[in-house]
Amino acid sequence: MKPGFLVCAVACYSALALSGCVLGPDFQAPVPQLAERWAPVASEQGHSRTVESAVDPRWWDSFGDAQLSALVQEAQQSNFDVQLAASRLEQSRAIRRQIAADSLPA
Repeated sequence: MKPGFLVCAVACYSALALSGCVLGPDFQAPVPQLAERWAPVASEQGHSRTVESAVDPRWWDSFGDAQLSALVQEAQQSNFDVQLAASRLEQSRAIRRQIAADSLPA
């Protein structure tokens, strides 16, 4: 293939691709409709609600779906990033225990 042909082909393709980005001569930007008044999202005190109890770490079990539970379990076992994070957490806990033990009398 000749270099001149390649340059011409790239130039034609670029011109064709860029022509799709051009707006028509009679284009007018649409005016967005704004609400007259905004309703507050938070409660009357202006604060969001706090959760009274801790969230169940196995919250997906509340759906009662055995297939969902099996899929989550499979994903957790197959996810090496989660396994690596868990092992690093265990490692840091072991180091913390070792450092705490050094401060105790022998």
